[in-house]
Amino acid sequence: MGGSLLLLAVFQIYWLNKVYQEQEDLLRHQSENVFIQTVRDLQDSLIQRKIVFMEEDPKRSIKQVIPPNFQFEPKTPPSSRPSTMVVVRMDSVTFVHRDTHPEKRPINFYLRRQPKDDRIRRSFGLRRGIGLALSKIPKGTDAMFELSDDTIPKDQLIQRYQNQLKKNDLPLAFSVTKIDSLPDEMSKEGIVHFAPAGIPPFQFYRLAMEDYQWFLLKRMTPQMIFGLFLLLFTGLTFWVIFRSLRQQQQLTRLKNDFISNITHELKTPIATVSVALEALKDFNALNNPQRTREYIDISQHEMQRLSMLVDRVLKMSMFESQTLQIQREPLNLKSAIQKILESLSLQFEKQRAKVSFTTEGNDFQLNADPIHLTNVVYNLLDNALKYSKEEPKIDIALTEHNGTLTFSVKDQGIGIPKEYQGKVFDQFFRVPHGDKHNVKGYGLGLSYVAGVIQQHGGQIMLDSEPDKGTRFTVFLPRYNN
Repeated sequence: MGGSLLLLAVFQIYWLNKVYQEQEDLLRHQSENVFIQTVRDLQDSLIQRKIVFMEEDPKRSIKQVIPPNFQFEPKTPPSSRPSTMVVVRMDSVTFVHRDTHPEKRPINFYLRRQPKDDRIRRSFGLRRGIGLALSKIPKGTDAMFELSDDTIPKDQLIQRYQNQLKKNDLPLAFSVTKIDSLPDEMSKEGIVHFAPAGIPPFQFYRLAMEDYQWFLLKRMTPQMIFGLFLLLFTGLTFWVIFRSLRQQQQLTRLKNDFISNITHELKTPIATVSVALEALKDFNALNNPQRTREYIDISQHEMQRLSMLVDRVLKMSMFESQTLQIQREPLNLKSAIQKILESLSLQFEKQRAKVSFTTEGNDFQLNADPIHLTNVVYNLLDNALKYSKEEPKIDIALTEHNGTLTFSVKDQGIGIPKEYQGKVFDQFFRVPHGDKHNVKGYGLGLSYVAGVIQQHGGQIMLDSEPDKGTRFTVFLPRYNN
């Protein structure tokens, strides 16, 4: 199970890492597209401000010719010619002049529309922009735009890009720096974009996205929640299965312990009766009436024990199948306890037990099933004897208060460890002792006691401490219909 959870966790990490990489690539493309579009828009504005018509009417407005969606994609002219000039014709784009010191002198671009074909758009590679602008220039008219060391203003670029990011739901921090040349190799770490700072692109702007990892993690929230839910659900399932297996193992151990102990309990009276009968048969014990009576009493006592064991098992089976019926009738609990003490007097004497019985109150009458309630008292006293040390000391108390009878049995025996106190009322449960029979029992008494008390509408409480003894306290309503 642990290996399966570990494998699932590794798979989750691999999957989430792949999702993160996909989200990072998506953000890289989105931010790059927005950045390029922003730079182009600013370049268009820069070019429009620099166009001058070379015609007789110098007052002609540029807005009559250049459309607002004007675009321009410049390319650096070849450096092999020391002095060239750029001429844009309808059928070609040729660099025929270039200043040797572009940072000090302006570069002039001359645009002239010829009266014939319209191949300038295809040769310049633009659907809109320069080609479209030329289509608005009257035939035979020259236009010129002049660029010196003008560049796209950094503050304007930052503000425009920030607004575009907000429109695209990308509220991210970024930094913009100006560099003189592009790096030889583009770094694959982080999200970095480059764009020309002016026309021609003798300088560049470098844009770097900052602290975008939290933004990506926020985008991945559904996937992370699903992964966590799957991991927790699988872990919970494995825990339930593991707990069920542990319970099955514990039940198997308890079953084996129960079978071992009840087998011993059954064999003891059978062996004793067998020995008594063999003595009567083979050793002429019949000729000695006193010894015969003694053997018969022993056999009768052992058979009573065997009958009581079988009776308890049958009663527990009836109680478990919910066929146990409580027949209520008036019962004096004090008198019932006294009769039980009298019937157990021989066992008390045999084990040299000191038993005290105290009462508080006057009326101990209640509506209860005499047989089952008597068995409850007998089981508690029998446990006090079996789980006590030499010369047991047992204190029995009966109290009547506000319509409730309280009956308690206290011993000074071996006690019950705290970790088992919540389980002693479970069927077939015994405090684990392995295959030891110095304390004889079969895990049925207390389960039966708790069931009968519950059927009478009462409660039973346990107070125990190892090596110091145990107290069972029973609370019974006097009249419960």
